[in-house]
Amino acid sequence: MHDDRAVANDLLRRAAPADFTPVQLQTLVYFAHAGLLAIHHRPLVRQEYQAWRFGPVLPDLYDSVRQHGANTVPYAIPGFDCPKYDADCSPDSHWPAQAGMVAELCHEMTQFGPNYHREMVRKEYERM
Repeated sequence: MHDDRAVANDLLRRAAPADFTPVQLQTLVYFAHAGLLAIHHRPLVRQEYQAWRFGPVLPDLYDSVRQHGANTVPYAIPGFDCPKYDADCSPDSHWPAQAGMVAELCHEMTQFGPNYHREMVRKEYERM
């Protein structure tokens, strides 16, 4: 398991020159975590998610990027190096590449509930 901020930094590094807002970054980390759980039955991040009004949130990650508001996060979170992954949880093969697709998945999740979400994520990751 990895620190959520280190995983977020890796997403920021891989996405360059594209940028993510704090909400997109939370969402991408969430789906990377969910994908690993759905396919390999183990978590990606060590922190616990909290159920907030508009969806699941990692409080440490939220506190680290909230100052950017609705703007993109322009730089890595200081003090958190990109994690070293096991071969079966490489972001190259398991992480959604586009924030737009992730936003659509989030909408579907809230519309149909967590069981639908788990099956949809599993199918999406298998397709990749």
